[in-house]
Amino acid sequence: MEKYFNPGFKTKPGVHVGSQSVKFFQGNPREQTWEGFHLAGAFNGDVIVVRDLDPNYVTYWNNFTRDLTIINLSGADKGKFLTEIILKDKHAINLIKKKMEPDSKLMVSHPTNLEQKLAEALNIPLHGSPRISELYGTKSGIRHLAKEFNLQMPPGFICSTYSQVEKAISILQHSFDEIVIKHNLSLSGYFSKKIKAIDNRDLKVLVDEVCGGQFSEGKDIVVVEGWLRSKTSLCAHIEILEGKEPIICSAWQQIIDSDGISYMGASPLMISEKAFDSFLRQVWKLAFALKEKGAIGSFGPDFLITGGKETNLERDTSVLLELNARAPYTAYPLQLIKNIKGNIGNGFYTKHIKLKHRLNFVEIRKILETNNLLITRKSRKASGVIPHNIGLLPWKLFDILAIGNSWEETINIMEKIDLIFDQKRA
Repeated sequence: MEKYFNPGFKTKPGVHVGSQSVKFFQGNPREQTWEGFHLAGAFNGDVIVVRDLDPNYVTYWNNFTRDLTIINLSGADKGKFLTEIILKDKHAINLIKKKMEPDSKLMVSHPTNLEQKLAEALNIPLHGSPRISELYGTKSGIRHLAKEFNLQMPPGFICSTYSQVEKAISILQHSFDEIVIKHNLSLSGYFSKKIKAIDNRDLKVLVDEVCGGQFSEGKDIVVVEGWLRSKTSLCAHIEILEGKEPIICSAWQQIIDSDGISYMGASPLMISEKAFDSFLRQVWKLAFALKEKGAIGSFGPDFLITGGKETNLERDTSVLLELNARAPYTAYPLQLIKNIKGNIGNGFYTKHIKLKHRLNFVEIRKILETNNLLITRKSRKASGVIPHNIGLLPWKLFDILAIGNSWEETINIMEKIDLIFDQKRA
């Protein structure tokens, strides 16, 4: 990793709030439990605010970051955005101000107007821009930026009516066997649908499903694009600080679920030299395009590398899929590895774990300790796993970060995890 990139978050110190402030996630308790994921990005004097996080996990986490302040709010409405909860809690605001460094910046998951209000309440800058997020963090917005700066994207169309969707499909089906329909605000596989180019299902039903209810013509926007045959999906972490050149912090291969869309985890880059060169050109071009537009903050663009069976583009070509106008999920566990080992290298693997039965953190810790796999302290030679994103345990989900001293060792560790939690037969 360090050979080609400059890993880690570049803004210090920080107040971290992992509020899932996305319109579709309003009122969804499960989505709000992703807040604890952002623990991995906070260190060395940072403050992080979470809600109802298992105290046993907080104790475990403090072994890695003894100088981290974790503010664990309890009893708050599970369906409301964490940012909303904090803004209405004067005690929480005052506690954050008391614990944070005076030159802190607000580090958030999605920089919206809510997060801007929180930054103003704390009297610190927001690392990110709601304006840039609204302009280019959508499926349509990134297409406008890509066209302006000649960035390669899959052929596609921006649609705001059913008839436009129908027309887009009729054009794309001449070149593609499969097509994907994405809501303008979709992310991580949510509110996206991959279909056969010739599909007999009711188009209105499909588009409504993508919109999570009913597609409002003239108001909702969906993007319809051709599905490229890829050999792998990549993501990068870009940081842009005020008055400085963009930094490509890291890049990795994404593990995608069987639907071909949903994010499941990440591993080191394992692509050809040609594909890597194409990827680097694209990601740097995008970084400077964002800077030219006045962007400041963390960004997580998704790319794919075309495979040998793709007929629309040359093999091993990097193609931009979308821009997450926020730090991507994998940037957080990578920061954790850097904090524990001092460097990242290629000995890492992150993955969602689907449990057959509901477990709490204490039970998971005992299982991992019994198998001599749990990492509990910083060490340059650390080898094993760190459970994270444990807020999802009520839904029988959590994440594992496997760390080895080589890729081979990391794979062996993850194979043990798969057997322990029966992932191969899940």
